[in-house]
Amino acid sequence: MVQILITFDIRPELQEEYGRFVEHAGMPFWRDRPGIIAVRGFRNVLGSSPQIVAEVDCESLEAACNALASPEYQTILKQQARFVSNRSVWLLSPTGRAMD
Repeated sequence: MVQILITFDIRPELQEEYGRFVEHAGMPFWRDRPGIIAVRGFRNVLGSSPQIVAEVDCESLEAACNALASPEYQTILKQQARFVSNRSVWLLSPTGRAMD
């Protein structure tokens, strides 16, 4: 399994519009991608930047790269840019160490 972590801040005056964007464009994109297992969003409760962390669980590195390189994702990025700032993307693979 590989994870994509996307962090960003939502422009305060566009929070409601961003919510609609996620519902109508963002989530459907991830839901329809082959190899995507789960998508979760988290708000930073400390109130500092980044405000939002989106976590996308992928079956494989190939699935993650295919999603990020797709023309549809490039369109989503252009649309999302209107609503967010301080955006970064991390592509993470497990270290093999775990604590149970």
